[in-house]
Amino acid sequence: MVGVDRLIDRHKGQAAVVACHGPSLNFHKDKIEKMQEAETAIRFSTNNWYDFFSCAPSYWVLASTVDTVRAHLDKINECGASILFADSVDLTDYSFIEQSIKNEYMGYDQRHFKGHRCIEILKNAKSFYEENKTLTFTGYGNNSVMWQPPRFGGREGWAGFDLFGRCCGRIVEGRPTVQEELQRVSDYNEHYSSGDTVALHMIAFAVIMGCSPIYISGMDLDYREGYANDQAVPVNDDWQRLNANLVNDLRIINESAKKRGIKIINLKPDAWYSVFEEGEL
Repeated sequence: MVGVDRLIDRHKGQAAVVACHGPSLNFHKDKIEKMQEAETAIRFSTNNWYDFFSCAPSYWVLASTVDTVRAHLDKINECGASILFADSVDLTDYSFIEQSIKNEYMGYDQRHFKGHRCIEILKNAKSFYEENKTLTFTGYGNNSVMWQPPRFGGREGWAGFDLFGRCCGRIVEGRPTVQEELQRVSDYNEHYSSGDTVALHMIAFAVIMGCSPIYISGMDLDYREGYANDQAVPVNDDWQRLNANLVNDLRIINESAKKRGIKIINLKPDAWYSVFEEGEL
């Protein structure tokens, strides 16, 4: 297992593609594979990437209770990609992982800011609200947007944290979250939230590794359009409900990248979130 410190500037100045699974990926996936074959770019992919690409990614990034290391074990060992998985979400036992995975792998934390347990984070946000009657809490990452409804407040609004602390045994003393590590290496004054999509973590890792330029493909962020390869998904409005936090997180990541002299280019024209420079491969 490697630590995040070994990832800093690992691919400094090397082009990277963050490949998501929205339908706009269809326009770029063949060229992305050719760039990988020619070793002119590395690729970050997630979840069931093998339904969209014929070759493995350089980095397989996971942050899910469904798409876990255990669920993908055979494919992981077959493909040879480096595995970056959110062990604060995927609670697969480390003894199983150490005995089973042949690849390079790293567990990362994407929610225990300052090494705090989930309930402590939530109590701090709640106490601020009760004292100030406003949801402008900036105690974690100087970022008040992550506490805006519907992410916080109401029956299910826990802002990406686990009210029951099922993940808090994964806290490693002195280990920063991926958000905090991005903030540290970029010296930007904010860090992004616990995240509403694994795409955020893929881009963050590319920035931490010093990749430049970073191309983003298939990040449509609209379930109504389905997936690439005409794969359909249930219609819902998740991205629309969470758009304020998504746009803010993407802005923070983009500004962090700029502080590192890294350019992020979105290959999807006229994206609704309109944060990154648009361009072509």
